[in-house]
Amino acid sequence: MVQVAIILISRYSAAITKGDSKEIDELEHLWVRAFKKAWKVNASLPDVTIWAGLEQGGLGTPKSRAIITSETISLTNQCMCLHDDLWQVTVQDMSQAIAHLGCSTIAEAQAELQWNGEAWQHYPSLFHRFLACTSRGMQREWTAIQNADTPILTDKLMSLMLLSKPATSNEADWREARMWLREMAGMGLHRIEFVMDGTTLILPTKLRSNISARNGRYGVMGLHRYGVTQD
Repeated sequence: MVQVAIILISRYSAAITKGDSKEIDELEHLWVRAFKKAWKVNASLPDVTIWAGLEQGGLGTPKSRAIITSETISLTNQCMCLHDDLWQVTVQDMSQAIAHLGCSTIAEAQAELQWNGEAWQHYPSLFHRFLACTSRGMQREWTAIQNADTPILTDKLMSLMLLSKPATSNEADWREARMWLREMAGMGLHRIEFVMDGTTLILPTKLRSNISARNGRYGVMGLHRYGVTQD
């Protein structure tokens, strides 16, 4: 009864429930306690017994992250079943989520989320969560959205830098510079023309103050390698 109730209820709301890594870990800890109590086993029983597959002698219970990923993909697919108003809203919202990352395609957005090894977080929309979930171990091709009649960001902000760190670049420099661009894209500055004056990068006042509060040297050095200077 516990297994049926927990899994079914979780699947029902998994795609729209917000939760970061800490909250998901806390949820799974409660699940484990409930399962152990239902099976009347000692609390010291290793948690892996709950998650391990049946062939390994476990219960084969799916972890919450797997449920969230599965249900997020399923719900997004449902939104694209018919070429109707919901389909149009889905395409528009997915395009905005991609632009929010400074990218122009689903594949680019997935790759952008992969490089930093980002932990689970409170995503602003279903489609941000879809991109994050599918960036973990899979590359999702979605012809219906890629071929949709939506604006394409041919001058996307993240194209200012290579996705992979050049061999001659310092890791800290490259990461800091890339995070600057990510922050600007998240502020709505998706296009290069919004932030560049020739080869000079115009930093928003809010970002400038954030950089001043931490060591901004790395980002400056990282961008200099690409011929970009800071104002």
